[in-house]
Amino acid sequence: MSFAKRFLQWLLGVPLADPGQGTEWSVRPNWPGPVWLIVALTAVGVLIVAWLYRRDAPGHRRSFRWLLVTLRWSVLGLLLFAISQTMLTLSRTGLPVIAVLLDVSASMATEDQYPDPERRAAAESLVKTLTLRSASRLELAKGLLLRERGDLLQRLRAHHQLKVYTVAESASPLVGDGSAAAPELDQLVAALRRLQPQGDQTRLGVALRSVFNDLRGTPPAAVIVITDGITTDGEKLSAAARFAAQRGVPVHAIAVGHIAPQKDLELHDVLVDEVAFADDPLVFAVGITGHGFSKKKTFVRLRDKASGEVLASKEIAIRPDGERQRLELSFTPTEIGEFDFTIEVEPLQKESNVRNNQVTKHISIRQDKLRVLLVDQGPRWEYRELKALFEREKTVELKTVLLDSDPEFAEEDRFALAHLPVRKSELHEFDVIILGDVDPTQLTGQVPELLRDFVRERGGGIVFIAGPRHNPASYRGTPLELLLPVEPADTLAADTSPSVADGFRLELTPDAMKGNPIFRLADDEPQSQQIWNTLPPQFWLHETSATKPAAIVMAVHPKSFGGEGSSPAAPSSRAAKPVIVMQRYGAGKVWFHATDETWRWRYRHGDAYFGRYWNQVVRYLSRSSQSGQSRTAELLADRKEYQRGETVRLTVRFLDDRTLSPSPDEVAVIVERTGGEQRRVPLTKAGQTNAVFEGELSGLTEGSYRAWLASPSMTGTPPSQEFQVIVPQHELRITRLDLAELQQAARLTGGQVFTLADADQLPDRLPLSPPVAIATESQVPLWNHWLVLTLAVLLLTTEWLLRKRWRLV
Repeated sequence: MSFAKRFLQWLLGVPLADPGQGTEWSVRPNWPGPVWLIVALTAVGVLIVAWLYRRDAPGHRRSFRWLLVTLRWSVLGLLLFAISQTMLTLSRTGLPVIAVLLDVSASMATEDQYPDPERRAAAESLVKTLTLRSASRLELAKGLLLRERGDLLQRLRAHHQLKVYTVAESASPLVGDGSAAAPELDQLVAALRRLQPQGDQTRLGVALRSVFNDLRGTPPAAVIVITDGITTDGEKLSAAARFAAQRGVPVHAIAVGHIAPQKDLELHDVLVDEVAFADDPLVFAVGITGHGFSKKKTFVRLRDKASGEVLASKEIAIRPDGERQRLELSFTPTEIGEFDFTIEVEPLQKESNVRNNQVTKHISIRQDKLRVLLVDQGPRWEYRELKALFEREKTVELKTVLLDSDPEFAEEDRFALAHLPVRKSELHEFDVIILGDVDPTQLTGQVPELLRDFVRERGGGIVFIAGPRHNPASYRGTPLELLLPVEPADTLAADTSPSVADGFRLELTPDAMKGNPIFRLADDEPQSQQIWNTLPPQFWLHETSATKPAAIVMAVHPKSFGGEGSSPAAPSSRAAKPVIVMQRYGAGKVWFHATDETWRWRYRHGDAYFGRYWNQVVRYLSRSSQSGQSRTAELLADRKEYQRGETVRLTVRFLDDRTLSPSPDEVAVIVERTGGEQRRVPLTKAGQTNAVFEGELSGLTEGSYRAWLASPSMTGTPPSQEFQVIVPQHELRITRLDLAELQQAARLTGGQVFTLADADQLPDRLPLSPPVAIATESQVPLWNHWLVLTLAVLLLTTEWLLRKRWRLV
């Protein structure tokens, strides 16, 4: 700013501009009337003054007369200036803003192999010169900005205000909250050094719009994006670049990474029974997908996580890019207890992401076989095939009760009991009870109450298989009604349940398909779903549409029916018709089948699907009784696997009124990371009852966790739950540089794309931008300023003195 301008600001009482800012002046009159009239009157005044001095001073020199005329004209000019009500408007200006967006998402942790010698040399130079932690994309981007004491940043700051943002799920100012002026260079450098890959998603388009919103008062002169161009969620960068183009803001990109697909091996879809038995083979079904390692060989190993001992190993050849392959690892456990097993694929050289190379599974190894009681009224087909299946199953100890059989039947069949157990101790010897189309009038004494307590207290599992005569319609008003996950009152009468002439195949619900091992009939999900779509059809269904509030529908009829020939009392034909329903009851679980024709799945398949399904059902229902934990309470997590950053929700339910917590403040859970720290999580009462308590836990790092009820204390082993926290894999599934996306964004806005090798040229390519208006600070009235009055008085005084000296007064 010039000395004259600073002097005028001081003279007019205008505050000086801050460092790096300037002041723009604009003067504007505000005439009180028509301008032409004022100009005309002024012209008349000018002429009158000239005429008067010509008349009054005819004998004086011409120069003397013109001096007096000029003085009087000046006074008229000041009068005209005062009449104009002229104002001085002051506007603050500043350097134009450049926004730098630095991608810090998880994909920026990738270490690339650069085949191009120039880019490889640039990356190696940054690593060597700055002693970076690694050659990851983020470290190279940081090195580019920090090299030579932040030379690139200094050159950008020479003619601009520099605002740096980190980008992952959203855009955040690197220093401060973005509301203050641009930070100092030392602050930027210190903050850059601390950066680590931390974002689980990349929203480049959303981030660009967020920066424009943050700078809406002063749009940036340019935007520089340092990224690999990968957007995993939301609007892409090129789409948001159109928004920048409309505002005339160029988007420049510094591309980090390589366009070739990253080499990676991913382990996924690991299937294994969560409860197994000593001396029985334990089979792990494993899925592997490779990228960039076609035909390369590696090993897949099964380890005991605690000891590190290799329990099984298999060498495989990786299939072409993106092609999934399956294999099985098996071993025979000899010890009983709770174990963590790790399945891992050996990393290959130059693999970009090794965090998805292993999966840990928690498995309970038991010594005793599952004890199953199969009860039915008569030997219908479902009973016969289930009996034959479990007789052959080595992990099941089967007992059967056929209520309509002759007394001699129990003597001829070693699996048959003469009568249904009528004592609590006898029923509690079993893990799972399968109840067919049983007449409730033949369940003598307190057997219905004992069956209810078997589930609620012991944690046993019970399966209801509907029939055409009794189950479930006849159970209304009995203790068994409490166990059923469907409402017997809303089922059709036994003789009106429809037969489906064309047959039907079950349609699984999302609850059945989301990682539920019971319905997995093949090693991977797509193949399993294909099997469900092609199983032999069923032809009989006990129609019901009303389920209990806590019930979970696992499978439904694929089409609504109930048209001609249906009972008038039947539910609407548009309602979903549940076929398989589950609900928790107390410490155990209840499974309901609205059809008794799963035996048809054996047609041309034998036990391949029929046997696998039913074995998985009884194992699932037996877990509560096999766990050895307290039966007075249960601890549940809403999922078995969470991604980092997600909230874990824990629920404790007290199953015995005698163990209800007297004070809500006494219920707490301990959560422990394997080999790590413990956290105590207080739970709060859910609703008005003291039977259910809930709590949430967040901020967990990746790893295996175990939670158990710490307060109140329980007799026996307290209820516990295991879960895992994993790194979100969607951010790491696609890691190759999306150069085309960056080029399109630059082309749309008139920007350019740079690499590590030529990024130093970027400041020189930026055109000089004019100062930008920051704010209109004030308006200073000039027409009534004391200087105007002073000058007018001075002019009139001078004129009077001159007139007096030359005797014109």
